[in-house]
Amino acid sequence: MDIKLGCLTYWQQERKKTIEMVDLIPQEHAEYRVSEDTMSFREHVLHLLSIEFSFIEGLLGKGWDFDRHEGSWRIWEPYQSEKYVSLSDAKKALQEGTVKHRELLESLENWTEPIENPFAPPLPAFMLLQILINHENDHRGQLFVYLKQHGVSVPTPGVYGAD
Repeated sequence: MDIKLGCLTYWQQERKKTIEMVDLIPQEHAEYRVSEDTMSFREHVLHLLSIEFSFIEGLLGKGWDFDRHEGSWRIWEPYQSEKYVSLSDAKKALQEGTVKHRELLESLENWTEPIENPFAPPLPAFMLLQILINHENDHRGQLFVYLKQHGVSVPTPGVYGAD
């Protein structure tokens, strides 16, 4: 397996786990927050998409523009519209965004040349993608705790690692 296919397969595997976790969120708890200064379930989903899109643009050489995200949760402006006010809207956006982001990642040609980035010294795309996956895993862990607080049964082996 070449490095590009390996990276895309791993990213898709981790995204599948996130989608499965998001599918467990009860609609009536879409706006649940642990505290006022934390993201709701719905905002977590939109935040992941927003950061991921900006991150992929950075990998593609279009700049690392995280400042375009409004508010403290860095949710990209298009995801702040009335189109994404419900959890089901956010879930649909996650499904559609996954397809779009996969296509963008597939268009990346060089996975081994170092790329200037705001996170670390220049690193190749395959290593930078791991930073993005780590970010998603962190949020998936937060969703796990939120779900457990609501008594939702979460398949623990499905949170991390291979199925």
